Amino acid sequence: MNGLSSTVAQGSSMDSIHSAAPTDDIEQQAADWLLRLDTEQGPSPATGISKLFSSGWRITATVGTALCITAALAMGLLMDNTSGISGNGIYETRTGEQNSITLTDGSVIQLNTGSRIHVNFVDQQRTLSLIAGEVHFQVAKDKTRPFIVKAGEGLVRAVGTAFSVRLHPEAVKVVVDEGKVALATSLDAPSDDMPVTVKRSIDRGYLVQGQAVEFIPEATTGLDQQIQHLKQDDLNQQLAWRKGLLMFAGEPLDEVIAEVNRYTKIKIEIVDEQIAG
Repeated sequence: MNGLSSTVAQGSSMDSIHSAAPTDDIEQQAADWLLRLDTEQGPSPATGISKLFSSGWRITATVGTALCITAALAMGLLMDNTSGISGNGIYETRTGEQNSITLTDGSVIQLNTGSRIHVNFVDQQRTLSLIAGEVHFQVAKDKTRPFIVKAGEGLVRAVGTAFSVRLHPEAVKVVVDEGKVALATSLDAPSDDMPVTVKRSIDRGYLVQGQAVEFIPEATTGLDQQIQHLKQDDLNQQLAWRKGLLMFAGEPLDEVIAEVNRYTKIKIEIVDEQIAG
């Protein structure tokens, strides 16, 4: 987190580089906010975590039968709020970075840490390929041009709505905070960094506001049993990263640490596996 930069590439050339280097004061604020583990009395078997401290970054956690952590990463201080309108091309963020981009149709995409997406708008269709990471989409309404996000072999289609998509190795996670989206499996040839117009797909079901799902695109079953119905607090928790926060309530410690490690190159490890769950 020694500054911020994100790149936009058009074809094989780079059109622009957006950067914002935080001051020493901002870096210190970010360091002070980044998770703090209360080890005022020194290490103990109850914590079982190593490699916690570096350059003033601190961690706070309560370990018990239920774990409840609010991790304030102060990522708002490290966000690049790109001004102007951005067109087709590749957008990406590095570890610990976020970037908010307004597209030519008025849609806004927000990239989380370590994310990469290819935007390809044509006359008939607005296609975006999520290559890595997690992105939130605030879609501008345009019934004449479907808005489709490709994540591996998974497809998420929206007309005017807001949702996030996270690409996992074996699944695609979708969280809807406004409107309705349709999920499908793509039958088009893989396109990697070069998205193509989606022509063939198999419908998998729908999600509406307050619902989330992790679906495997290659599966042939529906999504009914997998859909999560989120209360407002749960929805806020799922999308807290958009405000520079990570919020946990009841998750196993190993899952919490794995999530926090996405945001920093300083890796946190659990020494005592007995507390991992």
